[in-house]
Amino acid sequence: MVHQVDINLNDFRTPLTAIDRSIFRAYDIRGTVPSELDTQQVYWLGRAIAARIKEDNSSPCVVGADGRVSGPTLKHALICGLRESGVDVIDIGFAPTPLIHFLACQQPDANAVALTASHNPGDQNGVKVMIGYKALMDDEIGSLADDLFHVSATGWGALKEQNQSAHYVHELSQRFPLTHDWRVVVDGGNGIGGPLALSALKRLGVQAIPLFTDVDGTFPNHAPDPCIEANLQALKHAVTKYKADLGIALDGDGDRVVIVDHLGQTLPADRLLALLAHAVLEKEPGALILQDAKCSSIVPDQVKAWGGRVQMGRTGHSPMKRLMKSSGARLAGELSAHYYFADWYGFDDGIHTAVRLLQILEKGNTSLAELAATLPSRFTSPEFRLGVTTSQYDTLKARLESIDIEDGTIDRTDGVRCTFVNGWALARLSNTESALVLCYEGIDADSLMHVARGFNATLHSIDPSLVLPDESELTI
Repeated sequence: MVHQVDINLNDFRTPLTAIDRSIFRAYDIRGTVPSELDTQQVYWLGRAIAARIKEDNSSPCVVGADGRVSGPTLKHALICGLRESGVDVIDIGFAPTPLIHFLACQQPDANAVALTASHNPGDQNGVKVMIGYKALMDDEIGSLADDLFHVSATGWGALKEQNQSAHYVHELSQRFPLTHDWRVVVDGGNGIGGPLALSALKRLGVQAIPLFTDVDGTFPNHAPDPCIEANLQALKHAVTKYKADLGIALDGDGDRVVIVDHLGQTLPADRLLALLAHAVLEKEPGALILQDAKCSSIVPDQVKAWGGRVQMGRTGHSPMKRLMKSSGARLAGELSAHYYFADWYGFDDGIHTAVRLLQILEKGNTSLAELAATLPSRFTSPEFRLGVTTSQYDTLKARLESIDIEDGTIDRTDGVRCTFVNGWALARLSNTESALVLCYEGIDADSLMHVARGFNATLHSIDPSLVLPDESELTI
């Protein structure tokens, strides 16, 4: 169930005098409720977003919220803000972000606001904004903080309440049918995506076994982040207990998915991207595939071997969606388990991705473990996130741009990814927190250590105070 919050539902129209600008991030707006984000701020955000929509197009804005405790009241304030600035609203209710985007893409111009904090803790909430098929990012989001204090749009928008779950399930099942008798455990993480995943899989003839699929915005069983291995332990146990073919784990708003095979082993997100890319390239030879800078070299190496093209993109759902549209790419993926298909509206959708994987396994008459074993091996470190001070963050930003190496090549699409003959290493500053993100990879264990030693020496040359991972931390 979605919890309700008992407050005065209309006590939010007082003009703002201040706002915490740190909640305006590279890809969304996200903060703790109510200390950083409350109904007053969300109302004025609605007013500011409405003004942007009216400058771009005249289509309605689709609004939905995930299952967080603060969702009902924040959604009410958001809808009031949009309507009182003259934008028509389609209220989809409480829904996964992919379902919100699905309905938006049925309109002449896709406008959507999803109230969600994705995989963050239950006391947080936020908004993801799409206007005219474009997911807002960078300065487009940052400038909304100024717009809140200068709202001039007026009017009165209409309101329509419309649930699109049945339409979504129907289209998914018609376009991507399954014939095998699959058994799949669905770990919804008590997020909003669990019920829709069960409905979609059952419609496709899958025996879907529920695990934490009741929506509860307090996330009582584990955090709604499937990329943290500790959050997958119950799913792994259930997969082996029920002798399932797969386990799928969704994040809080359903746009990410992590896969567990029948042996209870997690499939790394970049390896899943490689498998998905192979299927796309079989249908569309020479297609362009996008990856983010954290993905394994398996992705570009295999895509090229299969006759495809590959391009690096910035981490984050907004820049990846924008690059897909501008580049004509047919598939994109990130290490954070976001996957985007051009033939499924170009947005990230964990449920759809899981169905596509089942189609691949069905066509090959194979298990996921067997298919994944056909990919080459790499020795890849965990992703490290080193907390840094605000001043250190700004200094590192300038110094990372000056890094140079003699025995490899550098890609600066998103941070600094240095590629050597026997591996690669990445250093990038996070766009969502004050942290330095590090990844290392080698073609074998010795190469991993060699790459890390050399790259860490380079990083220490620009900031000797950095406490970098030692060799014992490089292997999982």
